[in-house]
Amino acid sequence: MLSLSTQTKLAELIEAIADHERVVRDKQEVLLSEPAFSPYRIFGALDKHRTGYLVPLDIVDFLKEFGLFATVQEAEQFVESFGDKSKAKLCSEDFVKLVLPRNPSTRSIMLKREGDLSRPLSKEVMFGVAKIVQAEIDGLNRLRKYRDALSISHDYSTSDAFSIIDKYNSGYITSPGLNSFLAQNAVHTKPGTSSLFIERLDNCLLYTSDAADDSLRVDLGGRR
Repeated sequence: MLSLSTQTKLAELIEAIADHERVVRDKQEVLLSEPAFSPYRIFGALDKHRTGYLVPLDIVDFLKEFGLFATVQEAEQFVESFGDKSKAKLCSEDFVKLVLPRNPSTRSIMLKREGDLSRPLSKEVMFGVAKIVQAEIDGLNRLRKYRDALSISHDYSTSDAFSIIDKYNSGYITSPGLNSFLAQNAVHTKPGTSSLFIERLDNCLLYTSDAADDSLRVDLGGRR
């Protein structure tokens, strides 16, 4: 059973993940309004060496072009979060998942969009992409403190954390269950927090304990 203190830390992490999704989504919506926007065209512009993938140094150099900054280590963590963890590479499909909203219908429409081919990719479009990448890196840094605080709690375990949200033992995390958990732990939840949190965990409406464990990445000590 999780203590009240540990439950509060879990609630704060969930709220922080939802807030991060809000920030990224706002930047994605601005980017989608650009007539020349096409995710595959943008990836092609970033893949200057025509290797079919981006590596951490590509990310560092890209951000630098727009006056933004990330260390190589931060870029590595970013690429590992969205791409091939074993090779630290970001392919075109991974990149598409990064720049497009997680809403399935919106993503489907935008994947068919080639953009206005008569127009070159503007600096505004590329800067919009850079802002999304920077937001994701900033989010990884910001969320780390919440995950670290929870992982060192002596009574924390993934199974207990999941069970306390899934109080009806359905085997899933749902929006009503999350809303109830957050309300009980005195978190001033913003509208849409539960749905944003679930969408952030790979756009699943229902989440199993294994999936939640993998996405939360809080059980760093291997405890269950």
